[in-house]
Amino acid sequence: MRTMSILKNIIEAALVESFTTDEVKAIREQTCSTCDRLDPENLKCLECGCYTDIKAGMDYNKNPKKAFRVEKTHCPLGKWAHFTGGVIHPNDKDIADHYNGL
Repeated sequence: MRTMSILKNIIEAALVESFTTDEVKAIREQTCSTCDRLDPENLKCLECGCYTDIKAGMDYNKNPKKAFRVEKTHCPLGKWAHFTGGVIHPNDKDIADHYNGL
């Protein structure tokens, strides 16, 4: 398990652009915990391939599947809460639709 911890630290250091609030992270992790696209053993999303315990804490990230383009961190299915303009929004469907269309 120590190897996985080191790997996750490397992934986070390489991909994080900025972090979200602890409240948003907790809401996102709760959403993932009930999603049928979660591999619960590894906390890995089967839709995007990310480790949800890492990605849930990011506000902006570098997307390794898109030449490390900086993106507003989102669930590819539009299920996550996000924090914009001082407001927590219940889902990120509009953000997911934007990036899915690129």
